[in-house]
Amino acid sequence: MDGKKNKELITIGRFNRLMDAYLIASRIESEGIECFLPDESLARSLHNHFIGSSEVRLQVRREDATRALRILNKEPFDSFDNVLSGSDPEI
Repeated sequence: MDGKKNKELITIGRFNRLMDAYLIASRIESEGIECFLPDESLARSLHNHFIGSSEVRLQVRREDATRALRILNKEPFDSFDNVLSGSDPEI
């Protein structure tokens, strides 16, 4: 597989609360999929000033996206409105 493609990250979810992103990332990582929260630092710094106004993206490698979305769509996570459907990951 192409090395560049292996490193390509796609967003599979967006969260208004950093804690929600942590919980979902933890669940995905428990299945052996590496997750990234590129907005984590910004969300932490804005938390005290603008609670709930920052958006936290959850990203995985492209080759892990389908599997990660399947995990997200299992109970109890399918109640999260801000998790993308399995067919439209954002590049």
